[in-house]
Amino acid sequence: MAVPDVAALVEELYALGPSEFVAGRKRLAADLKSAGEKDAAASFLKLRKPTVLEHALNQTARSDPDAVGAWAAAVEVVGNAQSAAIGGGDAGPLREATAQLRAATARLVKAGSRHAGAAKSGEVATFLAGLATPSGTSLLRRGVLGSAAPDADDDLFAGAPEPPARPATEPAGSRVANRTKPAADQPAPTRGPSKQALQRHAAALEKAARARDTAEREVDRLSAELARAQDRLDAAERDLADLERSAPT
Repeated sequence: MAVPDVAALVEELYALGPSEFVAGRKRLAADLKSAGEKDAAASFLKLRKPTVLEHALNQTARSDPDAVGAWAAAVEVVGNAQSAAIGGGDAGPLREATAQLRAATARLVKAGSRHAGAAKSGEVATFLAGLATPSGTSLLRRGVLGSAAPDADDDLFAGAPEPPARPATEPAGSRVANRTKPAADQPAPTRGPSKQALQRHAAALEKAARARDTAEREVDRLSAELARAQDRLDAAERDLADLERSAPT
């Protein structure tokens, strides 16, 4: 089996709708595990479900990549202009770059509001302000917001545990030479995690992932129930308004 492209699988996961995310994460992690990528599969299960705004902007990255690309480029230009101005350069380029960023942000807010809803345009603008970092713009351009922190290194698995380190294999001649050295010259032996410790960690990780999945399903259920209750409230308010208008005088 070919080695999976993990980054492509992450992009596939974050292209899914909110109701499909949990099942999709399990399915793709299982594919990684079947391909022998057990560490990647365990890390994949830690990927966070995107918020409403993150999902909306992830969808925007796919529906309007030009708007996202223009905004990301403007963020980079402003960063470069700020560095130049701080170094004693002309402030004119910074003013021009800032104006371009405002225009690019307005364009992206409009595009993002098509997915988030017009009422959330202000929230989209505020969210973008916190996303204006090299890693944040990279995550947005790939449409994988939620997979890592915008101010962290550009790592799709930020926060995932590193696999146990394995000692480098030495050439046979080096091993023989090392055995001839006096004991005082030999580094103290190091021991990696035991098999039992790794198994306990894997079990704890799986248990935590199941609890997280259960909580996310409960949130989805309650969100749907809240939406239905809001519909009933709106209908009741319309009925009340109609009765008040038609009341006999």
